[in-house]
Amino acid sequence: ADAAAVLAAMPPPASQHSSSSRAWLECSICLQDLREASTEERLALPCAHVFHAACVEPWLRSHSECPECKTPVR
Repeated sequence: ADAAAVLAAMPPPASQHSSSSRAWLECSICLQDLREASTEERLALPCAHVFHAACVEPWLRSHSECPECKTPVR
């Protein structure tokens, strides 16, 4: 399946990370600050890990799990 189909099939994330969690501050793919990205530029997977959409979409084209925790997303 293509990345758009995977993204469309995913349920919305259960929740955002708590403010005490450092994980949501940085995209673990490019290591850049997520706080500077707009809502449209960020993508939260069902496991609630958040990435830049431009970083995680290529990953999802060839993988069916979160790049951070390996939770299935399809």
